[in-house]
Amino acid sequence: MSKHFCFLSFLCCLFFITGCSSKNLSCTSDKDYSSDMNIHQVLNIKFKNDHVSNLDMSMDVVLGESYLDSKDSLIENIEDEFKDLSESKGVTYSIHDNVDGFDFNLKINFNKMDDISKEKVNLINYEKSYDSIKSELEDAGYICK
Repeated sequence: MSKHFCFLSFLCCLFFITGCSSKNLSCTSDKDYSSDMNIHQVLNIKFKNDHVSNLDMSMDVVLGESYLDSKDSLIENIEDEFKDLSESKGVTYSIHDNVDGFDFNLKINFNKMDDISKEKVNLINYEKSYDSIKSELEDAGYICK
């Protein structure tokens, strides 16, 4: 599970600054990490003037009985990984506990990010193209359109 969230952190970094014409990219992923855990992710990325302007990510985690007892610690792990972003300009995230798991939402407005916020997530002078990001996501199992 921790490896998944490390990869998730990498993906967030991947999207912060890219070059591309005005386009939208929407990608989804459904992963069964065991018979008792399913993670559905949706990434919506808006490009404007050859750069990412917004990233919206939602993750719905459904836990089976064997993981429900660990739900609180899983949520704490996510909060620990993203707490440094809580004071970053242009970045908001939320975690909502529900009966059979939890939802995690991340929103990034790149136009509002300052250099300090970008530095927190190691994005100074980081650039990737629309096609490169789409290809990397598809290689990671996402379906993009």
